Amino acid sequence: MSFTVKDHNPVLKDVLGVAKALKVDADSLNVGTVENLYLKVKVDGEEKLIPFHYNNEQNDYRIHRIPHTISDEVILDGEIVQVQIDDESSVKH
Repeated sequence: MSFTVKDHNPVLKDVLGVAKALKVDADSLNVGTVENLYLKVKVDGEEKLIPFHYNNEQNDYRIHRIPHTISDEVILDGEIVQVQIDDESSVKH
């Protein structure tokens, strides 16, 4: 399962000049409530996974601290992926 961020009505905001925050409506993803959704982006050729957190009151998935070094374009072109972690050394998506 993989979704492009910009296809799901994302809200991307600056957080006091310190970081960026991203919010995606859970209904647009149609995955229900899951704990293993991540934003997958490539920065300088390296893949980064940043975890989403589900907000039950607003029915959305959020990331509160995305580094400013990751551009808005890279974030919006990033993928929302479900990650299965079998153990500390292997991550499947």
